[in-house]
Amino acid sequence: MWSIFQLQDILGMSAELRRENPEDERINVPANPCHYWRYRMHISLEQLIKEKAFNEELKGYIQHSGR
Repeated sequence: MWSIFQLQDILGMSAELRRENPEDERINVPANPCHYWRYRMHISLEQLIKEKAFNEELKGYIQHSGR
């Protein structure tokens, strides 16, 4: 069984990793023709790898779900 989650939702689990303003996490603003389907992660992958507590929590969720 597959599950697909938006990166913003996963990062949003952590108060340290999520952006302060939730509107900054939007990937699409249909009323704005200059804001179609764009999202840039606000932290680097290198920084994300160093977030041990977050990664362990996420790993636990994945393991407990049987995925």
